[in-house]
Amino acid sequence: NMIECDVLELIPETSYPDDYQEVTDKSQLANEEQYIKPKLKPIEVDVYNYDKIILVYPVWWYKPAAPIYSFLDMYDLSGKYVIPCATNAGWLGDSLSEISKLTSAMVVNDIQIVYTEDYKDNKMKTDINQIIEWVKRI
Repeated sequence: NMIECDVLELIPETSYPDDYQEVTDKSQLANEEQYIKPKLKPIEVDVYNYDKIILVYPVWWYKPAAPIYSFLDMYDLSGKYVIPCATNAGWLGDSLSEISKLTSAMVVNDIQIVYTEDYKDNKMKTDINQIIEWVKRI
């Protein structure tokens, strides 16, 4: 509610398993196209109508989750700003540099990282005030 924005969820045509370990294990397999660049369900908004795109994504094996690759491959975001916000329970890895490689948009380096306690319960460890301050900056 702090910022007025539209929210778009990237939904793969083929759902991922509910089991966290199964998803992460399969996301490492380079020969499974579904896990590299999954086909996404149709997106209901015109992404080109926006100047700033806040890209919130989980980190899978130190990289952005696979649907992010699909989304950034689908759109030429030249002239736009991409503002990343990653969720993870460990290390951010190459996530931000991967985003920069995947898009021609200006990637804002003021990334927000939302840490969780573990991979199953997703209990947030990041102080909510830290997130509020980040939202105010963007």
